[in-house]
Amino acid sequence: MFSREQFQIFGLPNILFFGQLFILQFFYMFLPLHLQEIGLANWQIGLLAGLIPITAMILSIPFGIFADRIVPKHLVIAGLVLSAIFVFGLGQAKGFFEMVPLFIIGGIGMQLFYISLFSLYYKTIGGGHNSKKIALVEMSRVLGYGLGPFIAGLLLVSIGFLVLLNMAFFAIIPLILLSLFLKKTKGIEFDISQYKRDLGNKKIQMVFLGYFFLALHFGSEEVSHALFLKNVIGLDFAQMGLVFLWIMAVILVFT
Repeated sequence: MFSREQFQIFGLPNILFFGQLFILQFFYMFLPLHLQEIGLANWQIGLLAGLIPITAMILSIPFGIFADRIVPKHLVIAGLVLSAIFVFGLGQAKGFFEMVPLFIIGGIGMQLFYISLFSLYYKTIGGGHNSKKIALVEMSRVLGYGLGPFIAGLLLVSIGFLVLLNMAFFAIIPLILLSLFLKKTKGIEFDISQYKRDLGNKKIQMVFLGYFFLALHFGSEEVSHALFLKNVIGLDFAQMGLVFLWIMAVILVFT
């Protein structure tokens, strides 16, 4: 059995990683179909989807500094609250210009959540078997990645997308409450010049380059995958959910 401290360090972050990506995938993979249905052009859909990673890229380093200087737990909570605003707003917005600020808010919330929770996790997991502990986080996220759209696909056979958005919004509330019980850590002192040295390191630059190309893949997937499966191949929602379940299974084997 986990002690309370062990649950705070290992169990709770993994639940939050799973839950956040589950909820995101629950609606986000089918969001381009909804946007197309309400009359947005393909370039508008692509631009909206691009606002999230662009916002995340711009704010990654400032949020990393915040996660070092400020209690990460508070930033995780703020990220989840902003994500809830994003989901709720999507259910109300009807046009492109109404959605632009929502996607910016969504990008801020998601990046704040990921950076802060990863920072908290790395600060508290302690030494020994760190590779296994990180693999556990990735397994939690991969499960959310696959199960979210799978269950959403089954539901979309009989309910509308706006109902799905409402379900996603209410599902975030328990995550916000759970995040209140995260372990509270102190900020650390650091030298801002260390960030400059890291950015000038060629090995780190190669890692950035790898993540850049990986992000290109996920960006194109988020925009076009559901549209391709639905409009070109002709899959129904349940079949589309099975596709993401299969992707999850393959990734889990290697994780």
